[in-house]
Order: sequence, then C-alpha cells, then structure tokens
Amino acid sequence: MSEAVRLIREMHDHRLWSRDALLASARTLSAEAMDTPFEMGQSTLLRTIAHLYGAEAVWIDALEGHAATGVDDESLPDLASVEAAWPAIDARWAAYLKALTEERLADRIERDSKVLGRRYTILARDVLVHVCTHHLYTLAQASNMLRRLGTDVPQTGTASWAMDLRESGPSA
Repeated sequence: MSEAVRLIREMHDHRLWSRDALLASARTLSAEAMDTPFEMGQSTLLRTIAHLYGAEAVWIDALEGHAATGVDDESLPDLASVEAAWPAIDARWAAYLKALTEERLADRIERDSKVLGRRYTILARDVLVHVCTHHLYTLAQASNMLRRLGTDVPQTGTASWAMDLRESGPSA
C-alpha cells in the first residue's frame, strides 16, 4: 500500500473516531439543547451534525460516480434519525477506502455546483482530503456548541486518537 493511501485511510479512521466521540457527547443533551440556536455552524448542534452526515453522503456519491442525493432536513428531525442513517454511508465509505489504490487517487470527478454555478472537475485525492478537513472544521463548531451548552467536549484531536489507538489497538 502506498504511503498516500495509508495516510488517507488514517485520516478517515480519525474522522470516524472523532465523529463517534461527538455523537456520544451529543447523546447526553435534550432535544431542546440540540435545537439551541448559535451564530455558527448550521445554527444548531443537530443541524451541524446532520450537515456532517450530508457532506459525507454527497462526497461518497461523487466518488462512486452517482448523482448527489442531498439531505433534506425534514428526513433527519432528531439525533436518532441522523445516527440511524449513518451506517449505510459508513459502509459505502469503508468499501471505497478498502479498495483505494494509488492510481484511484488521480480519478477525475465531474460535478455540477450550485455554489459555483458551473460544472467542475476535482481529483479523488482532493475529495478524500476535503471530507476530512471539512469534518474537522465542522467538528470544531460542534465542539464550541457543546461547550456553550455546558456539556463535556470530547478530546478529538489526532494526538488523542493516536494515543487511544495505541492503547486499544486497531479496530480493523
């Protein structure tokens, strides 16, 4: 396995680990707390977590060559519904990352962008890195929301992940 593929897989392992830590903290909150408005992220912790899910869904669609399905807020009205939707996306990500090769990193993905107002091309490696950096950015917003709500903020940095991994051993 190439070093680039190994690193990308590790980045995605961290994404899952930190996401699970975020969800564990969010589960301690009431529905009212999850819907508390903030002037950051997607305005509430629930919508911010749903946004993480939606981004993962949109980008795995792109990597697999499917049209973006998008995520409708009404289909994810609470944390339980977001968590119930995630395993199917996780399975697709796991299969994609398991089959990832150095050559596939250069795959060209063509998409239409509502934000850009045009069609664009992006390399698979850029998507794979973007999903993780977007996750970290959004995770920081969610962590700030958790802090403001007065609940435990999980330690989700890569150093914490690496220490946890060494203590518990790899999961796969």
